[in-house]
Amino acid sequence: MNPNIENLKVLIVEPNSNMRSLIKDILRNSFFMRDIQEASTMESAFKAINASPPDILFTEKVMDPINGIDFTRFLRTSPKSPKPEMSIIMLTGETDVETLTLARDAGVTEFMAKPFTAQAIMARLNAVIKRPRPFIQVKNYSGPDRRRRVVAPEETGERRNSISQ
Repeated sequence: MNPNIENLKVLIVEPNSNMRSLIKDILRNSFFMRDIQEASTMESAFKAINASPPDILFTEKVMDPINGIDFTRFLRTSPKSPKPEMSIIMLTGETDVETLTLARDAGVTEFMAKPFTAQAIMARLNAVIKRPRPFIQVKNYSGPDRRRRVVAPEETGERRNSISQ
């Protein structure tokens, strides 16, 4: 993936036009992204992905007739998917453990609860850009490695002060 965030191609798949506009405005105004596509249905999203596969896909879980989890699973496993390894960030108001587990098992890269902030979007973008996980394809799973690498303090430059305060 291109490390320059402003050069990334993004597709926002969200049925609510106000929410699509909000996400787009945050990406443009906070992160200076220019190549942002929008889709209100999974059908139009699939057409956009085939025309110009994005680096990052933002998708809502609650969609009809195919929800975001099933769409993610399709994008990860279908031979018709033009870019199964794209980063997928799921945005949803459904944040229960079952939804999170289903999303993870479908191959969602990052998960975000609605309502969200620009800082929350930046945290997820940093996760997919600065700490990408390897893409795994095995019998029952296709998507980012579900194990997150723990970064040692010496790698981040942060260390605890050994003197008690």
